[in-house]
Amino acid sequence: ITSSLVFGTDRGIASAALSPQLVIDTTAPGTPSGLPDLTAASDTGASSTDNVTNDTPPTFTIPLTGTGAVAGDVVELYNGTTLIGTYTLTSGDISGNAASLTTNILADGTYSDVKFRLVDPAGNTSAFSGSHAPAMVIDSSVPTLTTLSPADNATNIGPPSTLVMTFNEAMAK
Repeated sequence: ITSSLVFGTDRGIASAALSPQLVIDTTAPGTPSGLPDLTAASDTGASSTDNVTNDTPPTFTIPLTGTGAVAGDVVELYNGTTLIGTYTLTSGDISGNAASLTTNILADGTYSDVKFRLVDPAGNTSAFSGSHAPAMVIDSSVPTLTTLSPADNATNIGPPSTLVMTFNEAMAK
C-alpha cells in the first residue's frame, strides 16, 4: 500500500508521501504444531518427564518450527483461559526453533490445559497449540509424617522389626 498525506491550505491542496511507508499487517503467525514442554530442570518429580514440579515459576520449552514466528513476536502461555506467562522472541530463539519461557509465580495445584499462542507486533494472534500432557502438577509443600508404627518413643523393639511411616501425600521411591 502506498500512502500519502493530503492537506489543504489557503493557497490550494498539497500532498506528501509518508515516510516510512504505512504497512497494514493482517496476517497472523502460523498455528503452532508442537506442544509446550516443561523443561527437565523444572520437572522435579519422580522422573524428568512426569510434569510434577515444586518449581513455582516453572520453565517451558516452546517449539517454534512451522509457525513463521519472527523476532519481536510474543509467546503467550495459558492454562485454559488464564495467561500464565509471556516472552518476546529473539533472533536466537528463531534460529534455534524454540524459546524458553518462565511462567509467572504459580500456586500449588494441577494445570491441565497448558498451551501457547503467538502474537505479532501488529496484534495478530495465532491459533492455540495443543495442551501438553500429562497435566502439570505443582506441589511445593513438604510431606508431613501422619503416623509412625511402632509409635515414637516405643521401647523393647528388637530386630527384625518393621517400621511403617505414613505421610500426607504419596512419596516417590
